[in-house]
Amino acid sequence: MIHENRRQGFMVLAIIFSLSFVFLLWHGCGGGGGGSDSPPTPTKSVFIKGTVPGTVAIAYDTATGKEATRNVASGTPKTFSLNVAPGDYYLMFIENEGTPTQRNYSFQNVTGANVFTCKANTTLNLGILVFDNLSGTAKPQTDPISGNDNVTETVIPPADFSGVWTATRKFVNSTGSGHSPGTTVTDNVTIAQGFGIVTFSPAGTTETAIGVPNTNTVILTEYWQSAPYSALITLEMTKQSDGSLAGNYSKVGYGGECSESGTITAVRSTPGKFTAEMLAGKVFFREFPVGFGLYEFSLFFFNTDFSFRNSSSTNALNPAVEILNGTWSIDGSGRMIVKIPGFPQDVIGTLLSDSPTEMQISVEGIDDPGIEIFQKTVGIETSKIPGTYTEPDGTAIINPGGTGSFIGINSGPFTWSVAAGILTITTPNEKNIAYALASSSSTATSYTILKLVGEELNLDGSVHNIFKVELTRNP
Repeated sequence: MIHENRRQGFMVLAIIFSLSFVFLLWHGCGGGGGGSDSPPTPTKSVFIKGTVPGTVAIAYDTATGKEATRNVASGTPKTFSLNVAPGDYYLMFIENEGTPTQRNYSFQNVTGANVFTCKANTTLNLGILVFDNLSGTAKPQTDPISGNDNVTETVIPPADFSGVWTATRKFVNSTGSGHSPGTTVTDNVTIAQGFGIVTFSPAGTTETAIGVPNTNTVILTEYWQSAPYSALITLEMTKQSDGSLAGNYSKVGYGGECSESGTITAVRSTPGKFTAEMLAGKVFFREFPVGFGLYEFSLFFFNTDFSFRNSSSTNALNPAVEILNGTWSIDGSGRMIVKIPGFPQDVIGTLLSDSPTEMQISVEGIDDPGIEIFQKTVGIETSKIPGTYTEPDGTAIINPGGTGSFIGINSGPFTWSVAAGILTITTPNEKNIAYALASSSSTATSYTILKLVGEELNLDGSVHNIFKVELTRNP
């Protein structure tokens, strides 16, 4: 929930390579990207231009999030020119618009800024822009703002789109049946945001669209194919002042599939409300792949005195453990509020779903807001533990009475005990404090699969690793 910057690059690659064909449930058809490709109106006094690899350039008004103008790059080399009134703007670019290889990029200066404030009678030449597929940004080779007294720049973070939404598409036109002008279709969708990208998934499907946010607007696209038909779907959504989303929806069909255009609006679905009883005295576990077979493991401790602790590490050979301490509470809206000294703002969690084994939480107030999965832990039953188990590094023999031994990579004896449902395993070199995941399996008398997570402690009590291990009872 808190330490995620170091897995940014891996996360982006994982999402990009795992995208499936999108919106198979939306085959009934919707469209309209907004704006036109007509030349800039010459009556306005701000000109923004640059050289790009053949894209559509779009200027958005920062105050409203609405498209101000667009222009298709042309000529040799390909250049664009945007003509707008004095004001605040941010830029986005669409490469290969309307094709299966469509990609979206947001402007980011070499300084990190992404919004221009332009005075009257301004010409802003961005020069040659370099498009980065991983970050989804278009960056100039040098700072185009320095020395231009008519332009100032600002760094504005993207709006938070994360959550469960009720999205309504209203069709303006369609070549298919059932979506005549004015017809509406409503779906539940999950939007996740983090690491510079936004993903959009209709409920009940595994399809996902991807986009790049720029302040409060995001354009999402995906190409789906279901023989013999295929289509490119584009969503342009802007965060409104009341927290809702509004924009345009388009579908370009191929091979006989319908095409259509329309508008899309979305409001957050009513989430469940945390209660103090759901968190007090509980320990939660989160795992996240960071690439090359490595995972980041995190434990979250919500103590009954409302103190909070988060410990995290990767399952690397020499992991570095990060520990944060703070306080937690539940506000009047049922949101989880975590305060960490030194953090510029509170970490806020909204409960999206709750099951016997996990919680799905929308998290805000961190560098990379998004949806997190908290796996629940439960108390360990002493009488069910004794037995012989297979685990990834060998065999664990757990005897009644508190003794046992490992056979494998880390062979040797250990002692064990359970207090307040927490398992402590002590070896000559370290002590392990373990919690059972709620997804473990057991009969009335024994564990069949015991999933343990916890902290490895040095003999002085300091934490040197976070672990997860699955023990499978031998017959």
